[in-house]
Amino acid sequence: MAKKQTGIVIKKKETEDIPVSNYHIENVNIKTLQPHPQNPRIHPEAALNRLVKSLKEYGWTNPILVSEEGYILAGHARVKAAEKAGITEVPIIRLPLKGKKALAYLLADNKLQ
Repeated sequence: MAKKQTGIVIKKKETEDIPVSNYHIENVNIKTLQPHPQNPRIHPEAALNRLVKSLKEYGWTNPILVSEEGYILAGHARVKAAEKAGITEVPIIRLPLKGKKALAYLLADNKLQ
């Protein structure tokens, strides 16, 4: 049985639709999040310090993206900065991705940055 796609559809071109899912932001204990074992990025201490300063000044503006297995797909540095700042609860969006699809998303997201 085909999985029904829910959400809004954005018209990109006359012939192509891009589905937009209705994800929910939830707050979770930071200790429940697991860094993805294949995360290719290493964050210098100076960058983490700038993120700590930003979190303190602006708060959370971008939730952590998490796989179905609980691995961080986007936001490893924000999680490290939150830990450094003593923050114990962070906003996340759980994506319906796991395994190879989750890894592909993680790698693509890192290449975009």
